Amino acid sequence: MFWKKKSRRSDFLVQAGIGTRIYPEARFFDNTDKNQKVKLGASCWVMGEFLMEEEGGIEIGDHCYIGPGAKIWSSLPLKIGDRVFISHGVNIHDTDSHSLSASERHARFLEKMAHGKHLLAERKKRAAIRIEDDVWIGFNAVLLKGVRIGRGAVIGAGAVITKNVDPYTVVVGNPQRVVGQSSA
Repeated sequence: MFWKKKSRRSDFLVQAGIGTRIYPEARFFDNTDKNQKVKLGASCWVMGEFLMEEEGGIEIGDHCYIGPGAKIWSSLPLKIGDRVFISHGVNIHDTDSHSLSASERHARFLEKMAHGKHLLAERKKRAAIRIEDDVWIGFNAVLLKGVRIGRGAVIGAGAVITKNVDPYTVVVGNPQRVVGQSSA
């Protein structure tokens, strides 16, 4: 199935497999000039927010759940495996979002105020995120740029993930720490 969703710049395609439900609270934003796609596998439930910028694109496998208020923001291609549960309020961001320079952030704010858009690319750090099959991410957890979450891993509620998580590992806290093992 295919849906056209209105983004801030243009129409873009959300591709969804058979049985996938996109709920009214789901939001899709394409801030690229490429009309990128969000690709959803079969039998997913989607209530979160998706944002793509620069080279971003989001691909989600089959039988996944994206809870209300979850935010998946992609400036690079982002892939999420099969049977992944992303609870409400989770934030997944593959970029720092803004420059670490205060003067550059202010200049971009003024640029947006004057022109209604950014004219120049912002210098910011970014690194791809990969979430493998059978992962569960608890509510209000945060996954930051460059992490790989191994198959079957469990991320506890409110955890802040800044480093890779091994397969079938249970991780909690800020800073993240391993507290156990999950099973297949």
